[in-house]
Order: sequence, then structure tokens, then C-alpha cells
Amino acid sequence: MLQTMVVALSLSTDAFAVSVSESAASRRRLPASRLAGIALSFGLFEGLAPIIGYWLASSFLTVGAPHNRLIAFVVLALIGGRAIWRCLRAPTPRTAVIASPGVVTLVALAAATSIDGGAIGVPLALLGQNFILSLLVIGAATFLMAFVGFRLGRKIGDRAGRWAELVGGVGLIAVGLNVLLRPTPL
Repeated sequence: MLQTMVVALSLSTDAFAVSVSESAASRRRLPASRLAGIALSFGLFEGLAPIIGYWLASSFLTVGAPHNRLIAFVVLALIGGRAIWRCLRAPTPRTAVIASPGVVTLVALAAATSIDGGAIGVPLALLGQNFILSLLVIGAATFLMAFVGFRLGRKIGDRAGRWAELVGGVGLIAVGLNVLLRPTPL
């Protein structure tokens, strides 16, 4: 369960970073009910995205195979490395696109932040995690992180979102290393 929580928080850091960034760049403050709706869309997309990876992994790979740990580690390390790379590259100046988000903008942002979640379905399938519980934890963590990001964005600024992504990337790599190096059989 601890690994699931670390993965959920690590995955939700991109939604947090987008939320903080959008809030910091926005010229107007949205009501809490609107922010909750936006955060819910982020949580739903992130929570449901692993279904794709889970389906692919369970369709093509054998659960309990000796290479599962290595595959899970590689997927988690790639996602974590990508998050770290995004954090460390030079920021580009931007303006808020979510100040008055339409459905298309909202879906595009939620889908973009949940792409990594699709890949997380692979290790979840290979490692025999409680899949439904994992989806719920990932969705709830993303909802909370996005909501908090929107509420705090103006106060903590865009830079905090970048640090959250760095921590999330390190967290995913740490979970991958734990999966790869733990002595107990799957």
C-alpha cells in the first residue's frame, strides 16, 4: 500500500505543477466549486489512465514472469526520469490557459497530465497490485494535489510546481528500485 501511495503522489505532481502554474499565471481567482470541478477532471483522467497500461500488460505479459520486476523498474524509471527532466529544463514564459477553461481545454490539460498514468498500469498489472484500490488512490491523490495546487498557486508560485515534479520523479524511481531490488518473490 505504501508503494501505491508513493506512486499516486508521484503521478499527481504533474497535475499539481500544472495547477500551481495556471493559478500563478491567472489574472482572476476561480471559485472553490469551479476549482473542485477542474481538479475532479484531473483526478478522473489520472485515475482511469492506468487501465490502458494494465490491459496491455495483462494481455501480452505473464503475471509472475521473472522479467516483470525489470519491466516495472524500467517503466517507473522512465516516467520518473521524464518528470525530473521536465523539472530541470529551462522554464518557458507562459500565460494561463485555464483562467476560464472550456471543456476542450480542460480535457486536453487533464489528458496531458495523465499520460504517465497510462504507463503505470503496466507495473500494476505485472506486480499483482490491487488494481481498483490503486486507481482510487491515484485518482484521489491527483484530485487533492490539483485542488491544493490551484488554491496555493498564487502564493507559492510556479517554481514550487517544478520542485513537486522533481520530488515526484525521484519517488517513482525509488519505487522502481524497490520493486527491482526487493528480495521477496512476486
